[in-house]
Amino acid sequence: MRDGERGATAIKLVAIVLGGALTLAAAGYSLALGRYELDGPAMEPTIFHGDGIFVLRRWLAGEPEAGEVWVLGSPADGVEVVKRVIATGGQTIELRSDRLYIDGEPVPTERVDCPETVHNADVASCHRERIGERSWLTLTASYEVPDDLPPTEVPEGCVFVLGDHRDRSNDSRNPHIGPICAGNHVGRVLVE
Repeated sequence: MRDGERGATAIKLVAIVLGGALTLAAAGYSLALGRYELDGPAMEPTIFHGDGIFVLRRWLAGEPEAGEVWVLGSPADGVEVVKRVIATGGQTIELRSDRLYIDGEPVPTERVDCPETVHNADVASCHRERIGERSWLTLTASYEVPDDLPPTEVPEGCVFVLGDHRDRSNDSRNPHIGPICAGNHVGRVLVE
């Protein structure tokens, strides 16, 4: 084999190896991460309609933890939704006049000014909720009737989820959805 042929063979080999590596990297990316665009106001003021989010797939993200935002398949219709995990299996969730309780204890909440990004902030009420080390803002319309939910135990392997915009979210409070179990956990939102 002449030097020119060896050089051409080496270049072809490098091209094949690089092409294979790029293909594997692209496949790994799509298996590990997903990109979604939020549709609707359910997660305001954290994530807004039209915002793009990246999601770490469940097999890498592990089990959902309270306070995290996840993409989940709705048991009602299979549509993938973005919601905040409020309680996990074995915990009991309750709402009394919009006040959230977990295992009979009120979730620490304080009223705060709504961010400028909130539409109709003059008729909205924003609160900072905290579960463990995680905290986030929630939004309710001051003209809505407060929500009540009797004590509800979350089955093992399931999560109870709420949208951060409590008046505009179709979530675990809906009896057609309820707690969402492991087979419908898609992945954890990486950036909020």
